[in-house]
Amino acid sequence: MIGQGYLSINGKMQTMQKTGTSNLFWSRWGPAILLMALIFLFSSLPSSVIPSFGKFDFSIKKLGHMLGYALLAPAYLRGIGKKGSAEIAVAWIMSIMYAFTDETHQAFVPGRSSSIVDIGIDGIGALAGLSPIILLTLRTLNRNPHFPPKS
Repeated sequence: MIGQGYLSINGKMQTMQKTGTSNLFWSRWGPAILLMALIFLFSSLPSSVIPSFGKFDFSIKKLGHMLGYALLAPAYLRGIGKKGSAEIAVAWIMSIMYAFTDETHQAFVPGRSSSIVDIGIDGIGALAGLSPIILLTLRTLNRNPHFPPKS
């Protein structure tokens, strides 16, 4: 039957209904996985197929880095599920870690190079993407009559 599996407990076969955990996983982590795949795809392009934007080439490409990570960090936060300060920090660190792996991967692509500066730009982009959430979190905390805690 579709949607059912079998679970053996003490040698007895029992029916187990599909809980929709897979759907929950994809609805939460799907955007982050999709963005990671897109970033990986763009990083896989050899320099010979990447367009040049003339005198704006550097700026446009660095803005592209920032935009990708400005979208990735909130997608990570969506996957994590909560939006407290610890989770925001984890989403930002995850973004920087992915930027590091992306730059390492890019070092093996013909005509491309790895740059610590790009990791920093990606981190700034991630922070920019998280900043509206950070501001909303701070605003919510400031409206809370129990914040800050009284000593």
